Amino acid sequence: DNFRVNLRKHFGITEGGILDWYLGVSFTQLNDFSIILDQSQYIKQKLEEFQEYIGKGGVSTPLPLNYQSLLEAAEVEEVDTSSFPYRKIVGSMMYAMLGTRPDLATAVSVVCKYLEKPKPTHVKIVQHILNYLQINRLYKLKFENYGSMVLTGYADASWANDEHYKSRSGYCFLLGNSLVSWFSGVQSIVAQSSAESEYYAAVSAANEAVWLKQLLLELGYAQQTIEIKEDNQACIALTKNPEDHKRTKHIQVKYHVVRDYVKRGVVRFSYCPTADQLGEMFTKALPGSTLRPFLKNIGLIRTGES
Repeated sequence: DNFRVNLRKHFGITEGGILDWYLGVSFTQLNDFSIILDQSQYIKQKLEEFQEYIGKGGVSTPLPLNYQSLLEAAEVEEVDTSSFPYRKIVGSMMYAMLGTRPDLATAVSVVCKYLEKPKPTHVKIVQHILNYLQINRLYKLKFENYGSMVLTGYADASWANDEHYKSRSGYCFLLGNSLVSWFSGVQSIVAQSSAESEYYAAVSAANEAVWLKQLLLELGYAQQTIEIKEDNQACIALTKNPEDHKRTKHIQVKYHVVRDYVKRGVVRFSYCPTADQLGEMFTKALPGSTLRPFLKNIGLIRTGES
């Protein structure tokens, strides 16, 4: 209340009641104090704006399941695509992804790499994402008003599944039952094994956990050791045990910070089966039947559509 009084005093602002709209995001506050964030109106406007570039029909996945082979074939393409508003469409998708649509994270990360000189295959992948949004526009991010204020993470990697044999890292964090952070990105180093690629993903997730832990402390929600779920036993062993030097000595020292986090009790890694690994949706293209349960578990709900 003091904060609001001072804002009014210094800036002459007026208050409009409970927040319901902000920068293209609709906020619905339910009677049980849950909150729903919705960008479906923004996405509808963008789909109408780019209607001439959208193909017929819809698809159930943000990315084509064979997108890796498509990207390999694109390397020899030379057709001019300057008439296609690639950068504008991808930028619009990125805004939705960063706000309320974590299901777009991997797809947007993939197409962002070709902003400078997109080729026909890259254009087709962008059109695929638009087709996905056509029939999946009404997904909304829900923050439930139950569950403990405990931060839990999921870290995953997909080994050598990107261009030039690089791996993709992905992670997400839930506060109680609500998704508060997510990431999908290509690793800068070529990993020599699946365990190594998972280890790099674990480091990224641990760094995010440290930042979120400090933020929550400032907000009055101190966290104990943060659990990060991982589906690779060898990676978990690497975070705990510096032995097996021959297989790990090539890993740069900076990545071993995760061992210090584990030793000090900042984070701990626990095993979870791949079927329960929510981070998997941030590392690869998943079929719709696999993706939809993951979306439900992170609080991404869909209403009003079949």
